[in-house]
Parts: sequence; C-alpha cells; structure tokens
Amino acid sequence: MTPEQLTNAILRRADEVYAMPDERPWVKEAAEHLGDLLSQVDFKQWSDLIGPFWKPWNPSHGTGTGSNKSRPRVHYEIDDMMRLVIT
Repeated sequence: MTPEQLTNAILRRADEVYAMPDERPWVKEAAEHLGDLLSQVDFKQWSDLIGPFWKPWNPSHGTGTGSNKSRPRVHYEIDDMMRLVIT
C-alpha cells in the first residue's frame, strides 16, 4: 500500500470507529504520519507490530503553554521491539 492509501484507511477507521473525522487537522496530521511510518514497514512484519505505547512526557519538549498556544508536536516511531511509540 502507498502512504496515501494507508492514510485514507486510517482516516476512515478513525471516523467510523472512534468518531474522529478528518475535519480535525490533528487527526489528519496523525493519520499522515502513521501512513508514512507504516508504509516503511514490510507488510510481512505488520502482524508483529504492537501498541501504541506512549513514551513518558519529557519536560525539555515544553508544555505548549504561554504565548504559543499551538498543539505540541507529536512524534511516531517504531522501535526495535516493533512497538509503535508515540512521544
């Protein structure tokens, strides 16, 4: 599957199952990141993926408060144990 196909599948699932429509910019952004990430994993390894897991908050990343009220940047990775980790 292409990253775009994966993104669209993730967006459909998010809307149908979790009522998270792609009109929310952060939902679309998360789906795009996940689609790109999953497209880099060999399909044969998809059944080995587990998670998602949240990495503990790191104070050096800031709080997202103050004059900049934007949503903190979320990062997705697959670690060496085939865990989808969200930081």
